[in-house]
Amino acid sequence: MRVTADIIDMQQYAKRSSGSSSHDVLKGMATDYCLAVGFPKDQIFEELPVYSKGKVVTFVDVAAISDDKTLAIEVGTTKPQMLSWLELLFDEVIFMPYGAVLKSDDELTQDNQLLRRENDQLKNQVAEQGRLLYSLKTELAKRTRQWSKEHSD
Repeated sequence: MRVTADIIDMQQYAKRSSGSSSHDVLKGMATDYCLAVGFPKDQIFEELPVYSKGKVVTFVDVAAISDDKTLAIEVGTTKPQMLSWLELLFDEVIFMPYGAVLKSDDELTQDNQLLRRENDQLKNQVAEQGRLLYSLKTELAKRTRQWSKEHSD
């Protein structure tokens, strides 16, 4: 199981969210995720009933089922036990909580570039601090030798 923050264009959901509940918006995002990873529309199901001993025990918010792979996506809120149980039934289980921030490729690229710039700045600061520390240690050693010479006589 993984909590998803996969790449989905948020602009699609701004249109969809008018008049829809947050839960429905997340289900739409989950359906689009299934399409993006290669499941055809006829293999994607919303509110798929799960049976045990001939009775419906729960519904999976979005499920994708093919001959090769099964995927369950729970959105909003859910109990950890539910996710663990679904892991026994599906090849992959994804949880998309309310407030999940899903970013486009461009946003992820911009974030990645920003993080790299910040990382480079931190490396430069550490290098500068290392040079300063070396300089201070060198000066301290020089003064210590000088003091020792002056006080050894």
